[in-house]
Amino acid sequence: MTTKAKKKISIAVVLVVMAVFTSFALASYDGRDWGKFWDVVNLCGPIGALLAGSLRYLLGPILSWAVPLFLLYWSFVVARGGSMSGERKRLL
Repeated sequence: MTTKAKKKISIAVVLVVMAVFTSFALASYDGRDWGKFWDVVNLCGPIGALLAGSLRYLLGPILSWAVPLFLLYWSFVVARGGSMSGERKRLL
């Protein structure tokens, strides 16, 4: 396995981990966590509460779930060896 292939797999794994973290943060969102830092209910801790609160504030409760889906899609594109610029042209 070449170093370029290892790098692509590493990036894909990091993107999957980010997608899973974001999903758990959104799933365990609690409105009372907004504005707090240490005393939060979110399963992902204060960072997850901040991430989920920010995504829900900026995108809304339904569209915020597009972020982890996009991260998963991006990880599959990277693992397959493609680039996002080529995928963007293909999708449009």
